[in-house]
Amino acid sequence: MHSFFAIRPKYKNLFEQLVAFELKNGSQHALVFDLTKIIDLDQVAELYKEIEYTTNYKSAKRVRMLAAKHFVLHTLLSVDESVNLSISHSHQRWMVLFSEQKSGIDLELVTDKALRVKHKFTDIQEQMLRPETIEKQTFFTILWTAKEAVYKALENQQGIQVSKIKLQHFTSLETCFELKLKVLDNVFLVRSVLMDGYSCSFVLT
Repeated sequence: MHSFFAIRPKYKNLFEQLVAFELKNGSQHALVFDLTKIIDLDQVAELYKEIEYTTNYKSAKRVRMLAAKHFVLHTLLSVDESVNLSISHSHQRWMVLFSEQKSGIDLELVTDKALRVKHKFTDIQEQMLRPETIEKQTFFTILWTAKEAVYKALENQQGIQVSKIKLQHFTSLETCFELKLKVLDNVFLVRSVLMDGYSCSFVLT
């Protein structure tokens, strides 16, 4: 078992089913869990109601994410206080990234949504980096999730907008995509995968 968290006994036999990806980069180590089949949506809904009435968050999505995070931390896992957790969901799919350093994950169903609003988060130079073998709506969904993952890893630093995170390089690998993104003086290598019609991007800092 990993040093920074432990699966609660009720879910230990599901561990291998939950792990979608394992990331290693030198001393960096992280796990990506697919919680789609295990997350208790009824319990999350109850937590949602409690949080909705006890916080000032106006975003329903933000409240839902807090409820899901509570479920992960207090029901599914026993987590070290120092662990970094990033969670994302799109439609009925939930993904969570655990790491020992700052990290970010983002998930989005591949539709024409990102393509329609590409002018809000990309520029012409970035758009020209799309490989001809990748459909436009797929490319822009991947790019959107990659930028969102970096944004989350930066902990929503004041003054940082998704549009300021610039794509420098886009590489198609055998099982995933690698994107080199730059914001201010920092360069991030983001890994993106397509699975069951979703784009999932994650980054370790």
